[in-house]
Amino acid sequence: MDANHKFVTVDVGALGKQNDGVFRNSAVCQSLETRSLQLPEDIDLPLSEITLHHIFVGDETYPITTHIMKPYSRRTLDRSKAIFNCRLSRARRVVEYAFGIFASQ
Repeated sequence: MDANHKFVTVDVGALGKQNDGVFRNSAVCQSLETRSLQLPEDIDLPLSEITLHHIFVGDETYPITTHIMKPYSRRTLDRSKAIFNCRLSRARRVVEYAFGIFASQ
């Protein structure tokens, strides 16, 4: 799903609790690992030395890779990690919102 609530890829037919295994066996994951997925180039913010990377947002069950972000474990949470988890959760809500729109149609 992109930032405009458009589904970019869909994989249907597996139970929700199997998401990690389904993802690991998906064409998207294989393309990420072989670097054949055509992601846009990283960009530098104007007037800054900050580079923005294109990433996927996952939950606790997903692996951490170059292009996947997931929340920190609750066991090792300090203040900065808790703030990160909160902000990442906001990004994940965009996906949940899009699924709500899709289900209502």
